[in-house]
Amino acid sequence: MKFAAILCLFFGLLELSVGRSQNPGCLEKPAVVGEGNDFLYRWTFFAKPRDCKQFVYLGRKGNGNSFLTQDICEDECMW
Repeated sequence: MKFAAILCLFFGLLELSVGRSQNPGCLEKPAVVGEGNDFLYRWTFFAKPRDCKQFVYLGRKGNGNSFLTQDICEDECMW
């Protein structure tokens, strides 16, 4: 019983220290406007100052650092 408790504690602490893997889009350069005729509001993550900011995406040739909402951007990149 003690062994199981210690094992659960170990894996719980391991999860806290390692955490989940970050969305790779968060590591890309922010705010690629792209090309096209669309005028879409998106959110992008800036590593410094560790913030999500809104930008206009034109619809094509963007990158993975583009999120539909501020909440999604923060959930994926700011944990």
